[in-house]
Amino acid sequence: MSETCEVTVLVLIKNDYRSGETVLEKISDNFQEIRSFYGESFMNKSKIKAHRKALRFVKTYIPSINLIHAHVGMTNWWHFLWFKRELNVPMVYSEHGSFYFKENYNDLNLIHRTGLKRLIYKSDEITAVSDLLKVEMEKNYPKFTNVIGNILLKSWEQIPLTIRNIKEYKFLHVSTVDRAKNTSGILEAILILKNKGLTNFSLTILSDENTNLLQDIVDKNYLNDYVQFLGPHSHSEMPNVYQSHDCFILNSNYETFSIVLAEALFFGLHIISTKVGFLANFQKAPFDEVEINDSIDLADKMEMAISEQKRSYSDGRDFVKQFSQDVIIKKYTEIYNRLLKEDLI
Repeated sequence: MSETCEVTVLVLIKNDYRSGETVLEKISDNFQEIRSFYGESFMNKSKIKAHRKALRFVKTYIPSINLIHAHVGMTNWWHFLWFKRELNVPMVYSEHGSFYFKENYNDLNLIHRTGLKRLIYKSDEITAVSDLLKVEMEKNYPKFTNVIGNILLKSWEQIPLTIRNIKEYKFLHVSTVDRAKNTSGILEAILILKNKGLTNFSLTILSDENTNLLQDIVDKNYLNDYVQFLGPHSHSEMPNVYQSHDCFILNSNYETFSIVLAEALFFGLHIISTKVGFLANFQKAPFDEVEINDSIDLADKMEMAISEQKRSYSDGRDFVKQFSQDVIIKKYTEIYNRLLKEDLI
């Protein structure tokens, strides 16, 4: 967006060592970032203080603001509502989080439910990253929600598709270790394939979280010859990771979008996944669907992929062009111009 308008990103960051500090960094001519730090405190007093300081910073250094774009309502809904009231400009609220799904929403206390309700009704436009998330949001708060997906990195568009010489079929799984990801179910499928005598495959699990519990499952079932773990990778490193694998597996109980699925398709990987995220509303999406919590079904789909050496190639990349930076920014620009009532962008 900073190619056509001035953008300031404001973030509250938990950091005990820098608590009370607020800094402004100029990234480019039209893009700057304000970071306001807070630490541990009773009833989030430090976070509220950081918010107030950030608001003063905005009013002092950015006197002319036309629009607020708030991302992810949980925990920060009060932050967005406060800025909306103080700055008195239109606000777009975009949701990426999974807390509207029944499994998580039922655990929210009354304060958070009320706060999210206020955020929705005070927002001038609302977007969700998938039709699946839109449905869940509108179940609880029936206000029209636009669907705009997440963005694939524009810098990746110049990377050509590669055709890998497949000697050993390589599966890839990238995620957190949250139980809803059901990564243990993938390991159960690997065990099934091992017990069938298959040897010409491997699985890489990449996560930026502690995978010790998953490693314990691997050790217990003697799967070390089949499974390897990788730690955090930067965006610039991920293309090489995708290009060195053949098939991406997602076994989640629910997802709002799942950008890693889109990235895997962009690099031509075959997809084996539960029907979650952006895949849920496409009848002809290029993937093999597996049932939730069904390791036998997953193992069958994996065995078929190995046998047929499946990849999506250009079909996968063509499918996810709908999430290119140009397409997504155009959709947001239409919303911004509608709220501003003139083509300022």
